[in-house]
Amino acid sequence: TITVGARIEAVTDNTWSASENGAYLSFYTTDGNASQAQKLKIDNYSRISTSNNDLGGDNGDGYGRSGNTLFGHMAGNNIVSGSLSNTFIGHRAAASSPDNARYNVAVGQLSMYGASTTDYCVAMGAGSLQSVTTGNSNVAIGYGAGNALTTSGNNVLIGAYSGDAIAAGQTTTDGTVAIGYQSLSALTSGAENVALGFMSAY
Repeated sequence: TITVGARIEAVTDNTWSASENGAYLSFYTTDGNASQAQKLKIDNYSRISTSNNDLGGDNGDGYGRSGNTLFGHMAGNNIVSGSLSNTFIGHRAAASSPDNARYNVAVGQLSMYGASTTDYCVAMGAGSLQSVTTGNSNVAIGYGAGNALTTSGNNVLIGAYSGDAIAAGQTTTDGTVAIGYQSLSALTSGAENVALGFMSAY
């Protein structure tokens, strides 16, 4: 007989404080053999916000909410007022210090990790746009796509490691389109390039 189908458990030590790092909230479910298993654990490093649990501020849509969606270990960590309408999903996605970052989408471990004031970027894949700080309107899809890029903008990088040599502080590569595994992987300068295909212009 199953006596407890599910439970929520709040755990801390005997000396609780607002800065308590040992506290966590666990959710358990029970299978058909009355065996319980932890299915979700929320601790000090968990980041979950559906526009209502972050410091982004008011995005002006009439609901008084930030418009940010955060989910993952330290995703959107240290987000501050003015960072609005972002979606950060994944382990440490945009985890540095988003400051007035707006309308970005980052999905994947460390995607857009360094985001500061960047706007209108899409990063999908672990390490995609990992170092971006102020570069706007970039699209990077694939593992490590544009991972060293910081300030360059208006680039489209699709494929693992595509455009991964666009270096920190480099803005002369703006407007680049690289599609394919390691396409334009050696690009360090020169704007408005187009490379299409496996290791094209590598």
